[in-house]
Amino acid sequence: MEREPRPRQSQIVRYAVALLIGAAIVLGMVWVRGAFTEVNPQRVYRVLCDGFFLAAVLLTGIGLMTLVAGEGTFDIAGFAATLLLRVFWRKTIDKKENRSFYEYKKAKREHRKGGPMWFLVFTGLFYLAAAFVFNALFNTLA
Repeated sequence: MEREPRPRQSQIVRYAVALLIGAAIVLGMVWVRGAFTEVNPQRVYRVLCDGFFLAAVLLTGIGLMTLVAGEGTFDIAGFAATLLLRVFWRKTIDKKENRSFYEYKKAKREHRKGGPMWFLVFTGLFYLAAAFVFNALFNTLA
């Protein structure tokens, strides 16, 4: 199943939105922790490091989850949930009810859309690099 290459402008928009979401996470963390009113630069660097690290973990983690989910890693959980729900809400008996996990996985693979969101992974790594910079600045003042 070959995917068509995306236009360059669409990729730029994806990265821009991911960067803005990360910036919102950083600003929220910095605001909640009170770094805008802080006068001690060591504390400001620590809060900035925490904010950038939080954005990095969230963005990279979600991006890697899409990579793992796209490969069908969570199909067994969906199949198990379907079987469990069928025990409690058995309304109709159809052909889909007796299918095996192999048939379920094959049907899921055919209908799976999208793919790994590498732009989230790379944006998260950018925020991780910024967190390392602020951590280094924090440690120079310690």
